[in-house]
Amino acid sequence: METNLKENPPYSVAVLVLGICSIVVSGGLICGIIALVLARNGLKQFNSAPELYKNNSLLRAGQICAIIGVSLRAIAIILVIIFVVFVWSAGNFHWYGCGMDNDAFRHCMYEFFDIMN
Repeated sequence: METNLKENPPYSVAVLVLGICSIVVSGGLICGIIALVLARNGLKQFNSAPELYKNNSLLRAGQICAIIGVSLRAIAIILVIIFVVFVWSAGNFHWYGCGMDNDAFRHCMYEFFDIMN
């Protein structure tokens, strides 16, 4: 009697874990990129011989999570760049009526980002 035991496609669990980490962890951009590369390689191997594997659902789920994570990180980076460009290109005017000119605001930004690091 022959049993037909099929296994998950290669990298499927790693892609799923890295895809979830790309959404949750602060270094998600790196995790997401690694997950996308592994998903591409795993899908190539799955498509070359699909009869050897169960299905590619774990690979697809990890790939979708990685795409979401990379997209969220890219949007966050773009927003930070826009914010920095706005701050550095602002002219001398008072910020929201608090009496801060441009130099005082820049000084506050230096202190704020110094505290964040």
